[in-house]
Amino acid sequence: MAEEEPVYPEFDEYINEQTHLKPLSIRTYKNQYYTLRKYLDEFRSLEEKFLLDFIVDLERDGDPIDNIMISANTLINYITIIIQVRHYHSPDVNNNKELIKLRDKYKGLKLRQKNLKNQTKLEGLPSKEELIHHMNMAYQDGKWRDYIILFLIIYYHTRNQDLDVALVSSIKQARNDNYNYLVIKPSHINFIRFKYKTRDKYGRKTFSIKNQRFRECVDNFIDEMGGWFKDNDMLWLISVGSNKKLSPDSIGKWIRGRTIDKISTNDYNKIIMSDAIDRKDMKLIDEISDRRGTSVPNLLSEYDLKL
Repeated sequence: MAEEEPVYPEFDEYINEQTHLKPLSIRTYKNQYYTLRKYLDEFRSLEEKFLLDFIVDLERDGDPIDNIMISANTLINYITIIIQVRHYHSPDVNNNKELIKLRDKYKGLKLRQKNLKNQTKLEGLPSKEELIHHMNMAYQDGKWRDYIILFLIIYYHTRNQDLDVALVSSIKQARNDNYNYLVIKPSHINFIRFKYKTRDKYGRKTFSIKNQRFRECVDNFIDEMGGWFKDNDMLWLISVGSNKKLSPDSIGKWIRGRTIDKISTNDYNKIIMSDAIDRKDMKLIDEISDRRGTSVPNLLSEYDLKL
């Protein structure tokens, strides 16, 4: 029997009015509110000064139950849900003025933590040239699948999920919007992405790939796999054994086994984006934005290693 959710009228009244929120956001807000209610009474009944002291104590001492330190990002989320619920029940902006100041302080701390982390990563990550050399070595070594994967990461700025691709021989087979596809045509290859992180915002993405080396590796990979399977002429790019599709939970680790220094697809994008920013290559930045499905402002704020 599923455990019943607790009843918190203060929160339920607030969240039921937030009709613009997606289910994932609602679940996130619920988890944050439910966690805080382990320690606090209704937010609307508490003095702002008491809430300020509570958050500062969390920063200094960590979680009183689990005895773990709390990140600046989590503190920001906690303050945000407190402010939102309190503002819903009492809209006077002065009721949360000091909480908003404290949240801004933690946002500054989060940015400093991010900058420190990025500076450390910048010193240890390979260059864009090394990424390309690693990809070309896969070609030299006859690692056709590895080359395909690395090419899509470097030139189409893919995340892990984007690389969960089915190779098919006809556009008629590329209709299931739960999959991504490489459609093998005589003159080019269509890279069709239905399933990726920002699909709700950017929709289906299709790119025509005419790179000859990429095409050679795709053809060699199909031959290496024994050609098209008779019972299902669809080949999985990320697979084990006899065309057995890998589970989504295993894809990230599988891809890291083929990247340089076992770094993530996110690291690849940071390296390539930072290089584009250094060279002030706005054409490439716009291309990264389009191919990845990420706004230019977000790319500039989240993927420049030198920020």
